[in-house]
Amino acid sequence: MTKRADQLLELQMKLLGQDGQDFLDEYRGLFNRTERMADILTMNAMRSLGSMEHEDLGLDRSGYERVFHKAVKEVLETIFDIIPPEEAMIISNNLEHHLDVVEINGKYGVDLVTSFENEFFTAHGKEFHDDEEFALRAVEFEEKWANSPKEYLDGLSPNEALNRLRK
Repeated sequence: MTKRADQLLELQMKLLGQDGQDFLDEYRGLFNRTERMADILTMNAMRSLGSMEHEDLGLDRSGYERVFHKAVKEVLETIFDIIPPEEAMIISNNLEHHLDVVEINGKYGVDLVTSFENEFFTAHGKEFHDDEEFALRAVEFEEKWANSPKEYLDGLSPNEALNRLRK
């Protein structure tokens, strides 16, 4: 972490009182998340570049990767520096979940969100009395779905795949 980031953390801890340590632990995790996000976005950008000529700017492929990675990291760190701490925590948790799903999708060659949607709508159809009924059925289904083995995850459940990823 940068010196400025450490100073901001200390100030925010004082403002948060006894919740400061929890906040500090969560906020430090943001830096890991920005690295992961930068890695994933860099990999996707480099895939998009494909066979483009890289000599235009005098950079080889690894030079483009380093520049892109640094830019993504800086943008994410700036965003987390300027938003309120409680919003940063919510966004970082959502980002962490998204990154996990992206990594699982890449590892197994699947789209977990699309798979969930297809399996949910196959089981329950697409017609619901209201949004509340839809939400209740989705939450019920998600718990069972996330703990059921999936052929497209080599026999693991989505939760098992997530746990292995996090180890």
